Amino acid sequence: MAAAVAVPVAGRLADLYGEKKLLSLALVAFVAGSLVCAVSSNLGVLIAGRAVTGLSMAAIPLGISLVSAALPPERSRSGIALISAMLGIGGALGLPVRRRDRRASASRAARPAWPGRRTSCRKTPLLARGELDVGGSVLLGTALVVLLLPLSEAGVWGWGGRRTIGLLAAAVLFTVFVAVERRLASPVVNVRVNARPALLLTNIASLAVGFALFATLLGTTSYVQAPPAYGYGFGSSILVSSMCLLPSGVFMLSSRCFRRRSPPAPARRSPSPWARSSSASASWSASRHPPTCGRCSSGPRWPA
Repeated sequence: MAAAVAVPVAGRLADLYGEKKLLSLALVAFVAGSLVCAVSSNLGVLIAGRAVTGLSMAAIPLGISLVSAALPPERSRSGIALISAMLGIGGALGLPVRRRDRRASASRAARPAWPGRRTSCRKTPLLARGELDVGGSVLLGTALVVLLLPLSEAGVWGWGGRRTIGLLAAAVLFTVFVAVERRLASPVVNVRVNARPALLLTNIASLAVGFALFATLLGTTSYVQAPPAYGYGFGSSILVSSMCLLPSGVFMLSSRCFRRRSPPAPARRSPSPWARSSSASASWSASRHPPTCGRCSSGPRWPA
């Protein structure tokens, strides 16, 4: 839930204050949350650390946005594909190669990213003017929580429970959010642009792929570790379950090398200067249609 709320808000802040700054904050959140989880001794502290770590999920769309902004289209495609694949590769390869010292693993994981951020990420022009819509951010965060919480706890509360039905009914806040954002000059999420067929279909496809990815990762580990007394599962260790994910990580890494090569798409104007960093799917779409500078309408920031 923390990641779901952080990604759109971080995307808007990146458009206002710079993607490189927000990427740095995401890396700090990752290290801090991982250290809290490593030294935690009770469930409450562990959940708090995981919530802080969830904020770092904004690094994925921010990284995609930086690649699409800093590289020409013929090179940005492979970079975006690699960043997108790393989400699954990290989950599949992280556990088998983990170190015994869990307290030091968090800082070690972030060491390659931090110098790369300093040396490889050049400063990109700001893509929007205005200020963050705090009210819209709170409304969006509340709507996401009341939707995701019952979906996560329905197995315990029951799908017909009052809390489940009540929170799902409260998801009508999304309708209020859309109505409010359509009237603002500086919205958190540009609803009009995301409703266009190109972005809408991309977002729907991204939702389906993301669901399948996490269902595979979480479902496989849960099934392998489940005790046979439940009527299913093998009662295996975390290491064994992580080894079951190893083939998928290797396939994701190798499939990028065999992607179909196609000529770069002709340069077109992006429908919105901040559509790229509002979500990972919008970033992918922007790599196909290079965005304008955000301060003028003279065309794309790189040669066609």
